[in-house]
Amino acid sequence: MNLTKALFASLLAVLLAACGDKASDPAPKAAIAAPDADRVTFYVEHDAERKAKLAECTSRGINRMADTEEAAECRAAGKAADHALLKPATASEPKQYKKF
Repeated sequence: MNLTKALFASLLAVLLAACGDKASDPAPKAAIAAPDADRVTFYVEHDAERKAKLAECTSRGINRMADTEEAAECRAAGKAADHALLKPATASEPKQYKKF
């Protein structure tokens, strides 16, 4: 019984010692900045430019999560597309339904 307790205590001590090792932890990832509000507004107001930018981002395979200027542009165009798609109808606009 004493041998089992000693073995368990040794195993527990090794596991707890390994938990405190900060050298093996990976470096924290940088946060991806939100798209610039002015660029999102531009793409919301300019439908053709938004579609062209989204097509360019897709065709070039730009990673939108990257920390580059072109990735930020792709994020802004994507956010504007979300805004245009999810924009609630106002009372002055007739309701439009898409046929699938």
